[in-house]
Amino acid sequence: SHSGTSLTQSVARAMLRFVTVTAEALRFRQIQRGFRTTLDDLSGRSYVMT
Repeated sequence: SHSGTSLTQSVARAMLRFVTVTAEALRFRQIQRGFRTTLDDLSGRSYVMT
């Protein structure tokens, strides 16, 4: 009974870690995409100004 509970807890912890890592990766990719578009916008604007 105790071993089954610990196994369930470890599985739940692994699932939680997987979900957290996936969410972090998705958010990082979104931030990276937004940062890249901002860089393109800034470079384009400075190019127009020059």
